[in-house]
Amino acid sequence: MNDPSHGGDNHLSDIISLPDDDNDDTHTTTTAATTTSKRARGTTGGPAAAKTPKVACCGLCESRTCGKGKKCPHYAEFHKPDPPEPDLYVNVGEVLGVMDAEFGFPVAGMGPTLNELGLCDTTWRGDEWTMPASTSSEFNMVAGSEYETLTTYTAKLSGGTLAAAASISTHTGKDIINDFITHTGARNIEHIVGHSALTADMGVVAQRSDALGIKFIDGLEKNKVKGIIDSMRIVDKYNISTLQRQSGRKKSLKQEDIFMLATGGKNMKQMGWTAHRALDDAKAERHWLTALPEFSDMFFGAEKVKCSISLPAFRKYHEQYQKHREFKRSLASP
Repeated sequence: MNDPSHGGDNHLSDIISLPDDDNDDTHTTTTAATTTSKRARGTTGGPAAAKTPKVACCGLCESRTCGKGKKCPHYAEFHKPDPPEPDLYVNVGEVLGVMDAEFGFPVAGMGPTLNELGLCDTTWRGDEWTMPASTSSEFNMVAGSEYETLTTYTAKLSGGTLAAAASISTHTGKDIINDFITHTGARNIEHIVGHSALTADMGVVAQRSDALGIKFIDGLEKNKVKGIIDSMRIVDKYNISTLQRQSGRKKSLKQEDIFMLATGGKNMKQMGWTAHRALDDAKAERHWLTALPEFSDMFFGAEKVKCSISLPAFRKYHEQYQKHREFKRSLASP
């Protein structure tokens, strides 16, 4: 379905850093005590600028004495989980739903708000990718800013088009999540694809669903969705060097850079799409996912590899991460 409030536009998400905490081993903090080094003393012999020593604290409970890392008494219940590894193959004929979410974090340390969802699909038929011709196969819905806070940062990314759509939309966050779930069933989606989907797009939708009382993962499982393909993670897991940065630490290229590889240097605007709007971002990713041979080789080649994270594995990861987040928030409470 297409929500008329989205205005036909959309976005290519940057790899963003979500506002999570340090790792569970250690982080440093400053103490109230100060020391004065000999070298810092002025010509009069008096102390100059005092140094504030740093003390290693547990990255989980923030104590200096708990033992840190796995020795922390809270580790077993509240540790930050490791991302799950892909445990499913993608098969010929399965429908891939390429999705994107627009979201923000209006209050530091708290959960996200969800502003827009978009999804389009594609299927590998054995020798080529096929895509539906009708726009009725696509999903796009914007939440009204009355119901889901639109941060200034998120609003700026699309050049104001998302803010304009949100200002007239009557849809709530519940509406866009529930209709997204319904659409996955109507389109027989078997794997949901996104660049950084595990921690960004799908991870954020799962967080917001919990806050709104929606059983998001249950709904996907009921619709026979099998798993999540995080295109960024599989590029790095299988060291696809043609899609990685070649300087510094090898990591997946950003979406817009992969897009330009697939289009011969054209950006989204030149292709008629608006960056940072959900459906256009989803279409842009579908374009490079189906145009670049690296992905079809990973999915269906002679040496195919597991590329999808099963929903049970995603559920386990999400539920543990939610426990971890709540524990960290409890430490910040007065």
